Amino acid sequence: MNRLAIIDWGIGGFGFWKEWHKLRPQENAVYFSDSGFTPYGKVPGDELAARLSEIMTALRESHGVSHGVIACHSASTVISQLDCPGVTIAGVVEATASLIRETIPAGPVTLVGGQRTIASGTYPPLLPDHEVTGLIAQPLSAAVEAGQLDGREIETLVLETLKDTTPDLVLACTHYVALTPVIARTFPGLRLHDPIPSLARNLAQSWPAMSGGPAFMTSGSPEEMRTGAKAAFGIELPEGVAESSRFWNPDAQSLRRPVDRLAVHESPQIDANHPISEES
Repeated sequence: MNRLAIIDWGIGGFGFWKEWHKLRPQENAVYFSDSGFTPYGKVPGDELAARLSEIMTALRESHGVSHGVIACHSASTVISQLDCPGVTIAGVVEATASLIRETIPAGPVTLVGGQRTIASGTYPPLLPDHEVTGLIAQPLSAAVEAGQLDGREIETLVLETLKDTTPDLVLACTHYVALTPVIARTFPGLRLHDPIPSLARNLAQSWPAMSGGPAFMTSGSPEEMRTGAKAAFGIELPEGVAESSRFWNPDAQSLRRPVDRLAVHESPQIDANHPISEES
């Protein structure tokens, strides 16, 4: 029996969940939001690897998780350091690099992401034919997490953060897809690239069928998780999101509490003149 887990610092991983559900509508997953912890982009590598190893091990023991997607670029920079025997783990770094190599001509490209994603220097060695510019946009993740997706304040933040972008902008944080309408409006003609659809397709083709019902947990606020998921990704979570501040304890009832329904709504329409690259 195989079971899938999706882990992110917050709600950004729901973008992957939606793509996975399109490809395998009969399957569900365990979703863990670690928003009660320091944003992953600000956490030292060793500490972040230990945190992710604890979470994945706990989910293996409590929910039978066999496959895990680290749906966070910052966290994906430490995947090689994880210690999770019995769990096959995939992240977004290689999928992002492959997307750039296959769809963006050699030359300048900009990645916008969290502090760890950019400062780690992970991407330039993977892209020798590209001139990689990294833009740190940590506050944008917090804005999406809080459901701040439009308005003068977020427009100003987007403008200031992305003012030095090249014509091809890669979303190297899973939260930022929720800001594509305001980014496209602020920077007409900018080509946006989201690696998550490509990652989902690749894993759907290579990973076995998954079983088990949906379960949603957070180390932060369940209500904020529900509000943010609906605002940013059009996903309506039920009231039963489990608060799991003691996630490392396999006997904690909050870690075991099931959620048996999930409604998915359409995401806000994106202007056809500024589409996100489908990376097919």
